[in-house]
Amino acid sequence: MSMATQEPLKVVVLSDGTGETAKGLIRAALRQFPDHEVLFSVHKRVNNETEIETIFHEAALHHDLIVYSLVSKNLRNFVQTKSKEENVVAIDILGPLLEAMRGAFSQEPLSSPGTLHQVNQDYFKKIEAIEFSLKHDHGQSPESLIQSDLILLGGPQSGKTPLALHLAMEGIKVANVTITPEVGVPANILQMEQNKIFALTIEPRKLQMLSPLSEETLIKLEAQQKWWRETLKHHRRWPTINMTDKTLEETAADIQRVLVMRKSNVSKQGKRFT
Repeated sequence: MSMATQEPLKVVVLSDGTGETAKGLIRAALRQFPDHEVLFSVHKRVNNETEIETIFHEAALHHDLIVYSLVSKNLRNFVQTKSKEENVVAIDILGPLLEAMRGAFSQEPLSSPGTLHQVNQDYFKKIEAIEFSLKHDHGQSPESLIQSDLILLGGPQSGKTPLALHLAMEGIKVANVTITPEVGVPANILQMEQNKIFALTIEPRKLQMLSPLSEETLIKLEAQQKWWRETLKHHRRWPTINMTDKTLEETAADIQRVLVMRKSNVSKQGKRFT
């Protein structure tokens, strides 16, 4: 049969998850056959033999190719049996790797489907959080500030941006807003859910150690920090973190602990009043 008249190959993807693992590998292989067309039929979250029997019966009638990604050893064995019975080519893309690792680790796999999809979900959540934090750096995009998981307030050069991005790497949508005596605390901040807000302070001497500052700049920063500390006395609900001698990792861990504690307390209150 010539290439011009050759019918597209139908690939039946059989997965106990979303099928994205199998489809990704098939597409990678197809790059080696650029002149051939493939049609996909994806069966997601397959978890019983009856469904597999139906899929194989259809595949046998139309001479389809089956590619399967199943973590259950019992289901993989059943697919192999049906492949021989129906004379259908079925390619196992996950089983051999699981078996090799089982031998290497001397441990049975979890057999938990859809784990790659969960990894991808976590990855995209982190990307979304990073994009959000960049978009909301130094008070930008105030109209969508309400969508943040966390808001960092602080004076100039108090470490807000690097801390926001560090937390965003954990999938937390962080906005940061620069507070100065000239502008004060923006009104929209006071309208936000106050449990989202954390205040940062820093001693200008630390900044002087990291990067030489002019005497004028140093005096200005000291005045700003003094004003900010006085202002925070009127907003005691905001946890205040002194960044002077703390690393980003330490600060991020402290903030996450507070968030977990608050979430736990809200959960307990909810149970108490239901």
